[in-house]
Order: sequence, then C-alpha cells, then structure tokens
Amino acid sequence: MRRSGGGIDILDDAVRLLRAAPWSAHLCFHAGSLPFVFGLLFFVVDMRRSALAPEHAGSAALLMALLYLWMKGWHAAAAVRLRRALAGGDAERERGMARRVLAQCAIQPWSLFLLPAALVLTLPFAWVYAYYHAATLTSDAAAAREQSAFRPMENHLLVLILSAGAFVVWTNLLVIVLALPFLLSTFFGIETPFSRTPMLLFDSTVALLVSGLAYLVMGPVALAAYLVRAERAESARTGRDLLRGIDALPPPVTGGRAVACLLAGLLGAACAAASAEAAVPVITEAPATVAKPAGGIPVAELDDALRRATARPEYLWRMPRPAPPPDEDEPGLFGRFGRTIASTLRSWWDGLSRAVQRLARWIDRHFETGEPAEHRVGMPGWPAGASWALLGVIVLLVVSAGVSWWRRRTKSAEVRATVVAPRGIPVDLSSAAPTDAPSDEWLERSRGLLERGELRFAARAVHLATLALLGEARLLTLGRARSDRDYLVELRRRRPDRPEIADLFLDGVRDFERVWYGRHPASVDLVRGLGERCERLRHYAQG
Repeated sequence: MRRSGGGIDILDDAVRLLRAAPWSAHLCFHAGSLPFVFGLLFFVVDMRRSALAPEHAGSAALLMALLYLWMKGWHAAAAVRLRRALAGGDAERERGMARRVLAQCAIQPWSLFLLPAALVLTLPFAWVYAYYHAATLTSDAAAAREQSAFRPMENHLLVLILSAGAFVVWTNLLVIVLALPFLLSTFFGIETPFSRTPMLLFDSTVALLVSGLAYLVMGPVALAAYLVRAERAESARTGRDLLRGIDALPPPVTGGRAVACLLAGLLGAACAAASAEAAVPVITEAPATVAKPAGGIPVAELDDALRRATARPEYLWRMPRPAPPPDEDEPGLFGRFGRTIASTLRSWWDGLSRAVQRLARWIDRHFETGEPAEHRVGMPGWPAGASWALLGVIVLLVVSAGVSWWRRRTKSAEVRATVVAPRGIPVDLSSAAPTDAPSDEWLERSRGLLERGELRFAARAVHLATLALLGEARLLTLGRARSDRDYLVELRRRRPDRPEIADLFLDGVRDFERVWYGRHPASVDLVRGLGERCERLRHYAQG
C-alpha cells in the first residue's frame, strides 16, 4: 500500500484490494445488501400502491429494520475479510463476530437519521459518512471518531470522487434499464409492458431500482476505500506498512548467487541481441379469449363471486384505500406506529404458539396407543401434559449443547491464537514477531544485545518479550499484523479490574516507540527500565 495521500490514490488502492480480495468478502457484502435493497424496493412499492398498506405498515417497517441490521452485520464480516486480504494473509483470524454484530446494531441505526440531516446541512456530511464507515470496519465508536477526523481534506475529496463515481454508475445503469425493453423487442421479439407503454419507464420505481443497483456496485468500493484510509491512518502512527514492506523483501543475495545472476543476465542479453539481428424468430401472441358467464347464473351469486375475487391481494392493490373510521381517541403518528409494532409482535408470538401446540399434538398422537384405558392391561398410558415436558427437555438440551459448543469454539480459538509453537528467534529483529520465541528467550537475547552495545535492538527484544509474556498469560491475542494500540485496547477490555496493567504496558510502549520509530537515542537505563516493567507485568500476570 502506497503512502502518498489523495483520494485518487486511495480509490486506486481500494479497487486493487477488491480485485485481490477472496470471493468470501464479496459474498458477505452482497449476502447482506441484496435482501435489504430488494426488500426496500418492495416496501416502497407496496406502501405506495397497496390498499392493505395501512394494515401491515408496522410489520413491514419492523422487517425492514431487521433487514438493515442484517445488512450491517454482513458488512462487518466483509470488512474483516477485506482487512485480512489487505494484510496479505498475515493477519490473525478475527473472533468475536457476535460482539461485532451487536456493536453494529447499537451504532448503525442512528445513521438513518444523522446521514440525511448531515446531507441537508452539507458541511458535516463527510465526517458523518466517514464515521459510520469506520464504525463498520472497527465496531468501536471511539476508534471510528478518531478515524473520521484523520485528514479531513482527503476525506472530503474522497467523498466527492465517490459521489461522482456513483452518479456515473447510476446514469449508465439507467440507460441500460431504459434501453433493455426495446432491445428485447427489436432483436428477440419479446414484448414487455415497458415496450408497449414507454411512459412506465419514467416511474419513480425505476429510479429507485437503478439506485439500488448502483449501491450494489459502489458499496464495496466505498467500504474498501475507507478500509485503505483506516490502514493509512494506523500506518502513519505505527509504521505498520513499512514493517510489512520490509517483511516482503526478498532475502539478501550472496556472492555466489550474485555471480550466477550476472552471468544469466549477460547470456540473456546476448540471446536477445542475436534474435533481434535475425528478425530484421418472430413471436406472435394468441388472441385473448374473453370467457362469458354461462346462462342462468343468478345475479346474487355472480356479485358474491366478484366480491371474493376483487378481495384477493393481486386485485385489491388497484382499489382505493378505505377511509379510516372516525375515532376521537385516535393516537398520533408514534402511537399508531407503536400499536402496529405491538400487533405485529403479538401475531408472531401467536404463530409460534400455534406451531408449538401442533408439535405437542403430533407427539401425543405418536405416543398414544389409541386404546381405551380399560383395555391397556399392564401398559402405562401417556400422561397428560407429558408432551410439553418433553418439549421443554428438548429445548434445554439444544440450548445447553449450543452454549457448550460456543464455549469450546471460543476457548480453542484463543488457544490457537495465543499458544504458537516457537519458530526460533530470527537474526533480523526488525521482522521478528513475539510468537517466534517464549518470553524468557527474548529476555536472554536482550541481555546479549545489551552486552554487545546494540541498545536499539535490545529494546526491541525486551518489547517482544513483554508481548510474549502477556500472550502466555492469556491477556493478549498475538498477531503479526496487530499494533501496540490493538494490544492496549485488548488489555483494557480483558482486565478492566486491573488498570495498572494497561498503564504499565502503555508506559513501556511509549519508551520503545520513541527509540524504535523515532529519533530518540537508546540508552542502557531505557533498556533496563523496559526490563523492569516486563518483570512487573510478569508479577501482575501471575497474581
């Protein structure tokens, strides 16, 4: 990832990231977006044209809210996979997806109100838009606020470029949708209502459909662009991209390899010079038949059949909506909405109750013998209410099995992430990770470096020993792509009852980063201070 700023560079990196991303990232994004986009299209059309809209408006609005939360949860899953692709596959697998989804449910619903308000005010829109994208990426309100304030001019330029790109995509999709019915009619002879009545194409439903399709195209681009922007903000603070570039460098070429490469190059140039010198059906619709009523049908029966037919949903949406009955105690807008939501939840509960009752009756039918009680000699009968007890036992077994499976999965994931087989301390500590060796070996290496006067690398070894120590104590989940700030946030989350652990770790990080990333000279006292903090953290971890 390049370090040069600008919205064009960010968009370029975002498109490159989407092309290199695994198919699971695209699948997660569209698995959440497709139900919401087409559900919103159906909801708007149904509320505009259906005569039954006032009756099920509340339940439909509640379903749309659930679809919106569904979409944001899948967007968070897509962001995790995109971040892993951006890290080149070195990032640790993210866990706690349930916590991420709950965080999205707490943060994202406010975007339905704040984004339109910010768009009307115009000025704060870029900050609000960046905040909610950062919330999708991090599932943390504090981190989202910090990222939304990073390089505001670059953020405004990125929003402008994304808006222009969305308008271009929307225009192209609109042209395709407008031309498609006429292309089908011209080349294949397929007639549609739009080719017979072209004015239907200028309905607002077509514009809404094109907007949904444009969102499906530009949504992944915007998410990837703000992920690249977030990584640049983190790299500007920690130098993560430089370390990743150093890790990706090829090993140094030795003398024998250099001679072999030189000879191969000279031979290839000679061969290239020698080769350059040597080279100087029409479908017709059947006529509709109108069915006539048979003679002798009473008028009353015909009227009753017409009323039943026009009461069906496929015909009722064409009828005018009935006027609401006059009611002096009619509640307001929020009162009607709350009453509709309560009625919807009550109907769902009634449906669930009926399903459970049918299951209980099915159990009774299959366990009863069907013989009278006086004919069942020596055979116990199926007691009344036993089916409900059996259902309760089944529910408890399923819930306990699910809870135990989740606990085993979480525990095994933590063990796999923190207990890593040591691979040995590498010669170059710049590319070393805390999982390469146990904490005791890192401390022994730091003492050897301190004796040889390599103070900067000695400080690096003590810092890696501290991280390895906290990983062995199950206080951190170690990973090559994780930053010190990620470790600090995890420490505060895991041990909120011991804030001195996080404070002591933060002091050591500040001293180490001044030496490793900054221009502060390393000293013996600084390395010994880092070692003392490591021993104090060992004492806190064991206590």
